[in-house]
Amino acid sequence: MGLGIFTVIEGIDGSGKGTQTKLLESYLKSKERPVFSRHYPTYESTELGSTILEMLQEETVLVHKPTYKQHTSDAIPLEIWCNQDHFLELGKHSLSPMVLQALFAVDRYQVDTENRRMLRAGHHLVFDRYYQSSVVYGQASGIDTKWLKSINSSLLQPDVAILLDTNPEVSNIRRPGRRDSFEKDFQLLEQVAFNYRQYWDLFCHSGKYHIVDANQSVDAVHHQIVKIWEEAIKRQ
Repeated sequence: MGLGIFTVIEGIDGSGKGTQTKLLESYLKSKERPVFSRHYPTYESTELGSTILEMLQEETVLVHKPTYKQHTSDAIPLEIWCNQDHFLELGKHSLSPMVLQALFAVDRYQVDTENRRMLRAGHHLVFDRYYQSSVVYGQASGIDTKWLKSINSSLLQPDVAILLDTNPEVSNIRRPGRRDSFEKDFQLLEQVAFNYRQYWDLFCHSGKYHIVDANQSVDAVHHQIVKIWEEAIKRQ
């Protein structure tokens, strides 16, 4: 059994990432290919993920020291980028874009070793969001792009990165409810959509980054993603 294919499906909220992740996972299972999917942030599967969800929903949250120490020891030394006491205080009182992106990075790093192990074992990975989200959303929030890329630079890199390209108007129609602090900011989403296209343009020459028109039907988008995936495994 060879190495697995690592696929990331990205796009603004309401672009269909969750639907297309599940469809690709189901397709691979139907072909009897071992596959594992993740959603980032890991809202339900980790303590840190639930903390991130609370912050996105603008609920009062305290990132306490045991949690902080547990996850930074598994991943990256966040104290390099922000004073620990200040970090805890920001988590308690308000949503700081830099602190939030640092938490997103830790959330990804804490399962990075497991992701690599599964790929080596021949499992295909399909992720709903990955570090590309942090780069484009963080950039739209005014965070330095070099810093965002730096804290995510040691993560496992995708073999296939698919951008479901749509606009905030379509997103609002598809997801009128369940709006977190990012989804509620229409102007921010417009900037994020633009940032996504710019980011994908930087890597389109690699053959790994693909843009799919998410305004098509669900089936049409799925068939295009399957075609991209099958072409990727032929090149393996």
